[in-house]
Amino acid sequence: MKVSIVVPTLGNRLDEIRRLINSLTMQQYKNFEVVVISQENHEIVSEILKAFRELRIVHLRLDKRGLSYARNHGIAQANGEIILLSDDDCWYHSKSLEIIVTEFLKNVELDILLTKIHDFDQDIPYKKYSYKKTKIKSKYSLLSKSSIEIAYKKGYDAFLFDEKFGLGATFSCCEEIDFLITNFDNNKTFFYVPEVTVFHPKKRIENRQERVIAKGAIYAKHFNWFIGFLVVARDLLLKRENNLKAFMKGYSLYKRSTN
Repeated sequence: MKVSIVVPTLGNRLDEIRRLINSLTMQQYKNFEVVVISQENHEIVSEILKAFRELRIVHLRLDKRGLSYARNHGIAQANGEIILLSDDDCWYHSKSLEIIVTEFLKNVELDILLTKIHDFDQDIPYKKYSYKKTKIKSKYSLLSKSSIEIAYKKGYDAFLFDEKFGLGATFSCCEEIDFLITNFDNNKTFFYVPEVTVFHPKKRIENRQERVIAKGAIYAKHFNWFIGFLVVARDLLLKRENNLKAFMKGYSLYKRSTN
């Protein structure tokens, strides 16, 4: 099975891009291509990619910014049977692609695979993960997933990214949650395997209000208002965070955008 690794970039994290592409040169599984979508600094990105002539790299240049827009454009041009979502500041160990492809070969019903991220520098998990391989049976378990945990089987019936979500869009994050829930609601089969496939430094939570606004939009799209109210109440009781105003702003903005 051929893998297409889809990498949007603004071309402003040059060392990180080199680290990512270099990690792909060391993959034990060799049947893959790298689809790099630059939205700025196209020539700088092109020069970096020229140093990796041993890899099959497709470089797409877009003048319009937007993470989901770039991903959709890259996915449309990808030739692989499996799409692996990547960021320009993550990287892989030598068996990453082998682990992913093996899971798809073993399980013909598998549509979307979720794996683990590890903080290499601190040697800690990126977040809390289960130790058990699991078939995902509830969309609520998808609400804490990250895009670089996702690999999926490409098909004409696979839903792409809603371009209202993601960096550069109306709602600045949660595009991967929307993608996962949309595909779950359309009967795609999900499995989680407790295998580290990707490295990424653990992030400090920034722009918390924007994240809550985006979360409000996600709940407006996929859940009813009562479920949204319970989420806000949970945040207040367990996290001591009063997110009601920002959550309802996102909820209302999304509803207005669809009327």
